[in-house]
Amino acid sequence: MSGNEKYTPTRLEWLSTMINSIVPSSTLYDEGIDFVCLPSETDPNILNIRIRHYSDSNKEQIDAYVESIKELIYAYVKGYQWDSWFELAEVIEPVDRNKSNKGNNSLEPH
Repeated sequence: MSGNEKYTPTRLEWLSTMINSIVPSSTLYDEGIDFVCLPSETDPNILNIRIRHYSDSNKEQIDAYVESIKELIYAYVKGYQWDSWFELAEVIEPVDRNKSNKGNNSLEPH
Protein backbone atom coordinates (compact mmCIF):
# COMPACT_ATOMS: atom_id res chain seq x y z
CA MET A 1 0.00 0.00 0.00
CA SER A 2 1.28 3.45 -0.83
CA GLY A 3 0.22 7.05 -0.47
CA ASN A 4 -0.78 7.32 -4.11
CA GLU A 5 -2.94 4.17 -4.19
CA LYS A 6 -6.45 4.92 -5.43
CA TYR A 7 -9.23 4.88 -2.87
CA THR A 8 -12.86 5.89 -3.21
CA PRO A 9 -14.39 7.07 0.06
CA THR A 10 -17.98 6.29 0.99
CA ARG A 11 -20.46 9.15 1.00
CA LEU A 12 -20.29 9.35 4.81
CA GLU A 13 -16.48 9.29 4.82
CA TRP A 14 -16.50 12.15 2.35
CA LEU A 15 -19.13 14.09 4.32
CA SER A 16 -17.37 13.62 7.67
CA THR A 17 -14.03 14.73 6.20
CA MET A 18 -15.66 17.80 4.71
CA ILE A 19 -17.54 18.72 7.90
CA ASN A 20 -14.44 18.19 10.06
CA SER A 21 -12.51 20.52 7.76
CA ILE A 22 -15.21 23.23 7.80
CA VAL A 23 -16.03 23.35 11.53
CA PRO A 24 -13.45 25.61 13.22
CA SER A 25 -12.09 23.09 15.74
CA SER A 26 -9.44 25.46 17.12
CA THR A 27 -12.12 28.03 17.95
CA LEU A 28 -14.29 25.36 19.53
CA TYR A 29 -11.31 24.05 21.50
CA ASP A 30 -10.64 27.56 22.85
CA GLU A 31 -14.26 27.57 24.05
CA GLY A 32 -13.79 24.23 25.86
CA ILE A 33 -15.47 22.13 23.19
CA ASP A 34 -14.06 19.15 21.29
CA PHE A 35 -15.92 18.15 18.13
CA VAL A 36 -15.48 15.26 15.70
CA CYS A 37 -17.68 13.86 12.97
CA LEU A 38 -17.26 10.17 11.97
CA PRO A 39 -19.19 7.57 10.01
CA SER A 40 -20.77 4.89 12.16
CA GLU A 41 -18.79 1.67 12.35
CA THR A 42 -21.98 -0.39 12.61
CA ASP A 43 -24.51 1.29 10.29
CA PRO A 44 -23.64 2.51 6.77
CA ASN A 45 -26.33 5.22 6.89
CA ILE A 46 -25.41 6.91 10.18
CA LEU A 47 -23.03 9.79 10.68
CA ASN A 48 -21.94 10.25 14.30
CA ILE A 49 -21.12 13.62 15.76
CA ARG A 50 -19.34 13.60 19.10
CA ILE A 51 -19.13 16.75 21.13
CA ARG A 52 -17.17 16.77 24.35
CA HIS A 53 -17.23 19.82 26.59
CA TYR A 54 -16.33 20.82 30.10
CA SER A 55 -19.14 20.00 32.48
CA ASP A 56 -19.21 23.58 33.74
CA SER A 57 -19.59 25.02 30.22
CA ASN A 58 -22.56 27.16 29.31
CA LYS A 59 -25.34 24.73 28.29
CA GLU A 60 -27.02 27.22 25.96
CA GLN A 61 -23.71 27.77 24.16
CA ILE A 62 -23.18 24.00 23.78
CA ASP A 63 -26.73 23.56 22.48
CA ALA A 64 -26.20 26.40 20.00
CA TYR A 65 -23.00 24.78 18.67
CA VAL A 66 -24.74 21.41 18.33
CA GLU A 67 -27.66 22.96 16.45
CA SER A 68 -25.42 24.96 14.11
CA ILE A 69 -23.33 21.87 13.30
CA LYS A 70 -26.48 19.82 12.67
CA GLU A 71 -27.88 22.55 10.40
CA LEU A 72 -24.63 22.59 8.41
CA ILE A 73 -24.65 18.80 8.02
CA TYR A 74 -28.32 18.68 7.01
CA ALA A 75 -27.79 21.46 4.46
CA TYR A 76 -25.16 19.35 2.70
CA VAL A 77 -27.22 16.17 3.02
CA LYS A 78 -30.28 17.83 1.47
CA GLY A 79 -28.16 19.48 -1.22
CA TYR A 80 -26.82 16.10 -2.30
CA GLN A 81 -30.30 14.54 -1.95
CA TRP A 82 -29.07 12.00 0.58
CA ASP A 83 -31.87 12.78 3.05
CA SER A 84 -33.83 9.65 2.05
CA TRP A 85 -31.26 7.36 3.71
CA PHE A 86 -29.11 9.62 5.92
CA GLU A 87 -29.27 9.45 9.72
CA LEU A 88 -27.43 11.57 12.26
CA ALA A 89 -26.50 10.40 15.74
CA GLU A 90 -25.02 12.66 18.37
CA VAL A 91 -23.08 11.91 21.48
CA ILE A 92 -22.60 14.77 23.89
CA GLU A 93 -20.10 14.06 26.65
CA PRO A 94 -19.46 16.40 29.56
CA VAL A 95 -15.87 16.24 30.83
CA ASP A 96 -14.78 17.19 34.35
CA ARG A 97 -12.40 20.14 34.02
CA ASN A 98 -10.75 19.28 37.34
CA LYS A 99 -9.59 15.79 36.32
CA SER A 100 -5.87 15.81 35.70
CA ASN A 101 -5.56 12.57 33.73
CA LYS A 102 -5.89 12.53 29.95
CA GLY A 103 -8.19 10.41 27.80
CA ASN A 104 -11.92 10.72 28.43
CA ASN A 105 -11.35 13.26 31.21
CA SER A 106 -9.60 15.79 29.02
CA LEU A 107 -10.42 17.81 25.97
CA GLU A 108 -6.89 17.29 24.67
CA PRO A 109 -7.06 16.47 20.97
CA HIS A 110 -6.96 12.75 20.22
